[in-house]
Amino acid sequence: MEDRIWTLLARQCAGEATAAEMQELEQLLAQDPVLRNTAQKTVAAWHEQGNNNMQKALTAFAKIDARIQQQAPPRIPFYKKYPTLLTAAAACIVVLAGTWMLFFRKGSNEQGAIAKQEIASAPGSIRQIKLADGSMVWLNEGSKIGYNDAFNDKVREVWLTGEAFFDVAKNKDKPFLIHANKVNVKVLGTAFNIKSYPGEKSVETSLVRGIVEVTLNDEPAKKYILRPNQKLVVPVTNDSLNETSSAHHPNASLVKYVALNKIADGASDSVIAEVSWVDRKLAFYEAPFRDLAVQLGRRYHVAFIFKDKRIEEQVFTGVFYEQTLSEVLHALSITLRTPFTYRIQDNTVYIY
Repeated sequence: MEDRIWTLLARQCAGEATAAEMQELEQLLAQDPVLRNTAQKTVAAWHEQGNNNMQKALTAFAKIDARIQQQAPPRIPFYKKYPTLLTAAAACIVVLAGTWMLFFRKGSNEQGAIAKQEIASAPGSIRQIKLADGSMVWLNEGSKIGYNDAFNDKVREVWLTGEAFFDVAKNKDKPFLIHANKVNVKVLGTAFNIKSYPGEKSVETSLVRGIVEVTLNDEPAKKYILRPNQKLVVPVTNDSLNETSSAHHPNASLVKYVALNKIADGASDSVIAEVSWVDRKLAFYEAPFRDLAVQLGRRYHVAFIFKDKRIEEQVFTGVFYEQTLSEVLHALSITLRTPFTYRIQDNTVYIY
């Protein structure tokens, strides 16, 4: 059974596994939780490294295989039993070097050792992930999630940096917890978006389906309940949170509920601005140019410098899909109430 699992796993990493083989792999892994955990680490490591060097793959696996045989009865090495498979999947096998120590190290489980795993999305790409509990996660570019080996034991817990859309598998016995900056989100089964990029002034939780409970590190006793088509905006600077906690603040709480914004789109009836990035779209609803600049800068890897601060306050509603940066800027220049000109130099956009 173990040989069959690694065969299917290699085909999965090589991108050659059929739907039937993927289903077979899931069924086999369900019979061996320990091997399932190792397989998940293997796939996660492969996606992180993206290493497809054939010679490195073969060399790494040969060393791993030799170590394994020192702790197990003699057997035919995997790379000799399946030479043709290695040709297709050598890129995947190299990551076993990173998982061998976690799987075969004696006493690690008994000692409660926890190896935190991270999965990241590279700049310019959106990454889709299936977690061990069946939950789906879409990572926006430049984002990452982390989780421990104990994930899906009693509590499903992840840490987010950046932006992600979660479609959480329902399990009333295992709450799903997301930690993003100073914000903690608890769910049982739902679909929602969290945006928590470093350096930004707020963390936004946008709920599409279900119910979520949000708490803050600074106010653990207070709970914010979010319902469908609502967004919770939480300031993350210390000054803002202190003001939020004060009962005497004249503007009440700076933590606010906002309705999700739906925008008419030529390709469909409407898109939800807060989650449009999952489909590679950029949708804005009455958003000031300064907020557009942040998202455009992230998408096109540029920095914006406003030579006229009045332009920053101009608001825009619309959807961009596959336009170039120049096309987007041109559309904005003829759409905003106050016209502007722009210049792109290296990785900087100057707005006049």
